[in-house]
Amino acid sequence: PHLTQVSFWGNNLHGHLSKSWGSSTNLTTLVMAKNMLTGSLPPEISNLVKLEVLMLYGNKLTGKIPPELGNLANLYMLSLSGNEFSGDIPPEFGQMSNLQFLDISMNKLNGSIPQELGSCTELLSLLMNHNSLSGELPVSLGNLGNLQLVLDLSNNNFTGALPVQLGSLVKLEVLNLSHNQFDGTIPPSFAD
Repeated sequence: PHLTQVSFWGNNLHGHLSKSWGSSTNLTTLVMAKNMLTGSLPPEISNLVKLEVLMLYGNKLTGKIPPELGNLANLYMLSLSGNEFSGDIPPEFGQMSNLQFLDISMNKLNGSIPQELGSCTELLSLLMNHNSLSGELPVSLGNLGNLQLVLDLSNNNFTGALPVQLGSLVKLEVLNLSHNQFDGTIPPSFAD
């Protein structure tokens, strides 16, 4: 197929996302947001090495997020929010060096944030709110010096102290850590 951009945004499409999409290797944009798609996200999507935008938010997709997505080196926008994904955030996300917008909010993800996510240094916006994520925040989040728009980790089960390193995100405009179980003091670096 010669398609480079496909958008089915905001329809009433249902059924599974076919693994045959993995053969559309010229795709740079795949948008199937706001439908009623079910089933798992096929790992074959990772064959779309030219993909820059993958937006599947607002469906009913389930299962684990395929770690193979980490192979999408050209991806700069990934939105999987508002689905029913479960399991861990794949550490392989750290390989997506061009990623600027990551939204995995409003799912059923659990486990901790992988340290490797701190390698996504081009991120401008990171949304992980409304999941069941837990553990302490990795200090590697402090490496995300380009974060500008928002870091939203609210409505999870994070614990422990707030990493001082978050204070080094000097470009960040919105920080939301509400409704977790953090303890200790607020680092002075947050006010700088």
